[in-house]
Amino acid sequence: MKKINIMFFLILAIAFLACKQETAVSEKEEEKTVTGAKETEEFKKKIEAGVTKELTKRENAATLAELKNEISKYKKEIDDAKAGYEATTSGSKKAITIPAEVTDVTSSDLEMIYSGLGYDNNTIGKLHDSIVALNISSGKTDEIKFANGVLKLLKSIGKDTKNVLEVYLGDTGSLSKIENDKAKMESAKIKVKEFIDARKTLITALRAQIGAAETAKSNPSNLKTELEKISDTTPNVSSSSAKGYYWSKYNKEVKAKAVEIGDLVK
Repeated sequence: MKKINIMFFLILAIAFLACKQETAVSEKEEEKTVTGAKETEEFKKKIEAGVTKELTKRENAATLAELKNEISKYKKEIDDAKAGYEATTSGSKKAITIPAEVTDVTSSDLEMIYSGLGYDNNTIGKLHDSIVALNISSGKTDEIKFANGVLKLLKSIGKDTKNVLEVYLGDTGSLSKIENDKAKMESAKIKVKEFIDARKTLITALRAQIGAAETAKSNPSNLKTELEKISDTTPNVSSSSAKGYYWSKYNKEVKAKAVEIGDLVK
């Protein structure tokens, strides 16, 4: 009987040990499975991150290329206009002479002034003739003010154009600051088109108004009235026949858009 009891407990012990060993192996296998799953998930995340990074890089590169193409297109239009003006034969090529009494601009600003007129040789000549017809001298404060205002506006348009296409978005400008930001590049593409469109519209209107001034040059009073429409800086003027209209249009549509583009690349 004693021998049977010993055998019973021996079998029970062996069974217990076997069960314990099986449990230990099962726990190890489970632990191994969990560890493997974690490693697989981490690897998957690394692959996804790598793919996302590469896709983002390619999307940014494509958006940057599109923006650069737009900038190049606009710049070429302006460069072609400039080349056309500079290629005008000396006998036909017009230029503006800035009176000594006009101090808001100097001869060094003529490049920006011509840019502000889209390098239109005919309009450059008309503006020169209009300024000459003012017969400016030190005592003619109104005439000086009108010439100052017109030339300063044209210079401002030219300067903004240079800033947008070269300083802000040019290859050697601040474009590199947003080349990894797709949203900003897409915004810049929209804003630069709006700037160019506003610039073209304003220049077209200014050419017509300068033409009106030149036509009236034989009548000093009418000449000053037409030039004052351009030179006056009264804000928020919406009527094209009222003085202050051109500066208002410039500030609201051209300058404002140039500032927005500049802020994008800060």
